[in-house]
Amino acid sequence: EQFADLRGKGKPGGRTKEITAVNDYQKALEDAYAKWARDTARDLANAKPEDRDAVLEAALAALLALLIALGHEYLPDAVDLGLDGTAPFADIYGELEDAMDENDAYLRDSLIPALRQKMQQGLYDEDILLALATGAGAVALFGLLDTVTSRVALYAGEFWDLLSKVRGLAADETGHAVYWHRDERAQHCQSCLDFGERQYASYDAMLQETGGVSPAN
Repeated sequence: EQFADLRGKGKPGGRTKEITAVNDYQKALEDAYAKWARDTARDLANAKPEDRDAVLEAALAALLALLIALGHEYLPDAVDLGLDGTAPFADIYGELEDAMDENDAYLRDSLIPALRQKMQQGLYDEDILLALATGAGAVALFGLLDTVTSRVALYAGEFWDLLSKVRGLAADETGHAVYWHRDERAQHCQSCLDFGERQYASYDAMLQETGGVSPAN
């Protein structure tokens, strides 16, 4: 019997091509953010105090555009991997569009405002003001920006969500059962323990039984 293998997000034992793809996206996010952080720290340190707010806003706008562009570049790969040889069908591209819109919204409405608040507070921090006054401002500001790197990397999780959903929808489109693979070498959330290592008649049947929970959650 043929079935679609739904593997837990980021767990050991996942298909190499899937892990490689999401790692590539995560590294692209981290590298882009690191370069932006270095450049922004330098520009803020070199700016006059009265110009720093404007410099920060311009930098945040550039970062938002950069991270959105990376999402639009990499997320289509999740569709290709999720289809896993199945011919594309209409609903799939709607899922991709929704995933991109959701990713864009998270970046615009969550990451950027949080980063703005952190930097606005940091620019009035006594230690950072002292560093700016003594020529060490770029190092201090980069240290502050670097604390957000791990949060930026988490946005690669949208790739897993989309891949898992596409694979399930493709299974339903072709009439295949789905199997929630649980790697016993990994630590698992309660959902994996409750619903994993089982075959379901279809992706839709799995979602009905789990209350909408999938390996991507």
